[in-house]
Amino acid sequence: MQQPGRAAEIKAIGIGKSFGSFRALDDLTLDIGRGEFLTLLGPSGSGKTTFLMILAGFVQPTDGRLFSDGVDITERPAEQRAAGMVFQGYALFPHMSVEANIAFPLKVRKKSAADIKRRISEMIERVGLKGHEKKLPSQLSGGQQQRVALARALVFEPGVLLLDEPFSALDKGLRGQMQAEMKRLHQETGTTFVFVTHDQSEALALSSRVAIFNHGKLLQVGAPDEVYDRPANRFVAEFLGEINMLPLKGVRNADNGAIGLCEDRTIT
Repeated sequence: MQQPGRAAEIKAIGIGKSFGSFRALDDLTLDIGRGEFLTLLGPSGSGKTTFLMILAGFVQPTDGRLFSDGVDITERPAEQRAAGMVFQGYALFPHMSVEANIAFPLKVRKKSAADIKRRISEMIERVGLKGHEKKLPSQLSGGQQQRVALARALVFEPGVLLLDEPFSALDKGLRGQMQAEMKRLHQETGTTFVFVTHDQSEALALSSRVAIFNHGKLLQVGAPDEVYDRPANRFVAEFLGEINMLPLKGVRNADNGAIGLCEDRTIT
């Protein structure tokens, strides 16, 4: 997460996090490819948001190491990681205009006035906010506020964009519209996206790969069709959709294959 303008490649090795006696994340090892759209999917309390906060530098892992482009960033503070962040509640500055909100990361990085003006103009155009530059967040719709948050997170060309359930406050129609916007922005920027959600359909629609969590453990990682068609275990199968299950008393081999023994029938 060090080189602005270049998508980051991230490697987590044996990452664990304990809060007192509670184990929030346990022995997570995961490679995040350069420029991919990875969704962290799981129910509440599964560990997905804890891992996102570790990627951002807001939470320090109890165990393991975190690398970005081959550099160990485990102890590096959030402000020294070239990571953009979009929070669930957008976290816009209420007293600042749209353009001032977007400019903030560039001013913190002491960019020139000309560079700031150019980048604001580019991002305003990219997220479809032309004509809203002088408005305050309170004068914008939920979808427009979301676009400001995305523009602010992308304006300094981060190596990775971290998104913590950014659509949870939007209604169904607007959520679908913003999902399409998110996919377009990912394709246009080529930035590595790491997206947290508990919405299965959202994860399957948006992602290059999906990482499924439960009880602090990473259960399966794969392309959307892979995890849906070939779930690693019963939890993944049930979490991703309705399943047909037949309780077997046992299985025995036969000349033409295996025979499943149910309560009241035989399946070949």
